Amino acid sequence: IFLLACNTQIIAASFLQNVKLLSQFVSPYTGKIYEKHITGLCQKQQESVRREIMKAKKCGMMPHYLKMPKFLKDPKLFDAFKPSRPNPH
Repeated sequence: IFLLACNTQIIAASFLQNVKLLSQFVSPYTGKIYEKHITGLCQKQQESVRREIMKAKKCGMMPHYLKMPKFLKDPKLFDAFKPSRPNPH
């Protein structure tokens, strides 16, 4: 179980039980994990989310290249086209 607690947003999740939550941090077009300037998470929690997504992918719970079609219409936790922070690159 991990806890997202950045920017006063608290979400508890386990990668085996909350693939739907973890899929919110993955691009529906490329399957890549969103960077922290998009998600608004701190470095520690971003790394935790990345690790949990990788575990879920290794267990076959999440696809590697695309988002699961049944999760495409889920509400968004953040807007990928309006990052909360400027791009550091």
